[in-house]
Amino acid sequence: MRMLAIFVAILAIQMMCEAEPENISIGLYNISFDLNQPCDEYRIATEGPIESESLSGKYERIHTLKIECTDDDTYGIVLMLKELNNSNNDLARTDQKNFLEKAYPDALLVEKRDISEDDCGSVAKILSSNGMEYVAIFHPSFNSIQKIKLPKQNEKLSALAILISSYPWDKGTLQLLKTIHIERSATG
Repeated sequence: MRMLAIFVAILAIQMMCEAEPENISIGLYNISFDLNQPCDEYRIATEGPIESESLSGKYERIHTLKIECTDDDTYGIVLMLKELNNSNNDLARTDQKNFLEKAYPDALLVEKRDISEDDCGSVAKILSSNGMEYVAIFHPSFNSIQKIKLPKQNEKLSALAILISSYPWDKGTLQLLKTIHIERSATG
């Protein structure tokens, strides 16, 4: 009987650490995704928002989400969410692939793909000193109700997401790109 109780306890602990979708709040945003990895194989940290003035003198607010592999420090993901208003939206949806091609001229491949309901998202495959890395750029899809008003200005804004991943393509990065969803929180 005691052996059965120990077995059930071990099984319960394993089930708690199986792959589960994540739901993270960062500032005004709720971010959900599924890495399809057991929860004990990575840790999540958030930073921000950091508010400042851009080099061009425009208001800027950036939120950061970091996912770090607990077993191998060469694997990690950084998601930066930069809020954009009409006057600082320098990277139009259609220019994302072109931007990545110019930013990473040695990229092995740059392709457009659907990311978080943005059909103009783009991903670059880059060989770095740490191995293969992936850089993705996309605009999370906010409907008109979810447009955010800037605190100091009366302009509506959208967001630009920049994701950098050193996780292998088939062991975290692809699953993240397929499942990531970013929306404005109801409390923001």
